[in-house]
Amino acid sequence: METGLYSGISSATIVAPEGDALERVHRSYFEIAQAGRVTEDQRQVFFTAGKWMHRELGAEAVLLGGTDPFLAFEGQNCGFPVIDCAAIHMDAIYHRALE
Repeated sequence: METGLYSGISSATIVAPEGDALERVHRSYFEIAQAGRVTEDQRQVFFTAGKWMHRELGAEAVLLGGTDPFLAFEGQNCGFPVIDCAAIHMDAIYHRALE
């Protein structure tokens, strides 16, 4: 999050949670990745950070840049637009396999 997706996006402004919120998101992501499941408290960490970035920083969408965050968002109404990068990669791999 701190590198702006490794400086790989130049057509948009990248924003991220700040301070303690960044640490909470990082810690929750790590815990979810280790456990393979999400708690309601972890879900709320992501939702709170996303709502803040959407409302206060003007983020048009929140990118889920790893393989595990979908666990917090799947089937949920988080209150802001989300782009699941893992789903985009899986779709591209699928279509490539069909070629």
